[in-house]
Amino acid sequence: MNKTLVLQLDSDYLYFKYLKSKYKLEDYYCKKFKNFFFYFLKLLDILHISIFLFLGNWKKEIKKFDTVVIIPNNYNYGISKYIKRKNKKCKIICYFLNVICETNQNVLKDQNIDEFWTFDQKDSAKYKMNYYPQFFSKEVKLEKKKILYDTIFLGRDKGRKKDLEKIDKVFKKMNLKSNIMIISNEKEYIEYQEYLDLISESKTILEIVDAKQSGMTLRCMESIFLNKKLITNDKKIKDYDFYNKNNIFVIGIDNYKDLKNFINTKYQNIDRSILKKYEYGSWLNALVKKK
Repeated sequence: MNKTLVLQLDSDYLYFKYLKSKYKLEDYYCKKFKNFFFYFLKLLDILHISIFLFLGNWKKEIKKFDTVVIIPNNYNYGISKYIKRKNKKCKIICYFLNVICETNQNVLKDQNIDEFWTFDQKDSAKYKMNYYPQFFSKEVKLEKKKILYDTIFLGRDKGRKKDLEKIDKVFKKMNLKSNIMIISNEKEYIEYQEYLDLISESKTILEIVDAKQSGMTLRCMESIFLNKKLITNDKKIKDYDFYNKNNIFVIGIDNYKDLKNFINTKYQNIDRSILKKYEYGSWLNALVKKK
């Protein structure tokens, strides 16, 4: 049986913390050193300083694993070097949950990584990487709360502020309540559980995709796994197997005059066989080619 370890910067981030009891999922670095690496990772690479002392507890049992999947975020080449030095037969897979850009493209030069995967179809074609869509955890559940808003948005600006302001005006004209929170700095970030509570208080989730991104977003996954309707400007969403006109309102295609009715009609559950494709376990099996 293939023994697999998944590594990322923070295994308590987003929905990952809900998976730790079932899967082997750990942090790259010891918790107490994690913030240190935000500022000194590149310096360590330049000076060829060993990162052994900063690695998480997984380093003690690395010889047990056949495969290590790395989700790069403030990633350091020393991680893959250490794995290969201690376990030459171990296969290292890198999966990008973000679009390839200036801050992460150097990871593609890491010769110790055996396979590169991405959630983004454009990046898959451009960099000749394997593709598997965004995933989520069925372990994430919403608490029942009083509905306060018709839609919610939480995210960075990323050039989307004007679009969000336009949508907010549309909602106000239709006497609909929107909760739009644009994050401008790290101090404004909230815990994922707090964000889930906000989703519980809203009828729908608002998604405005980055023009550079072609992969499915986390907001989309939250919609289909948490049974919340989605309002999105991603026209390509109609091509996915989970698309349902009753559950997804596409800005630029659907008519705003139908928006209020869309929000207030019941969500239609998606077939379990379709949802399974987007679960964490299915994603992991695809990467390590389990049968």
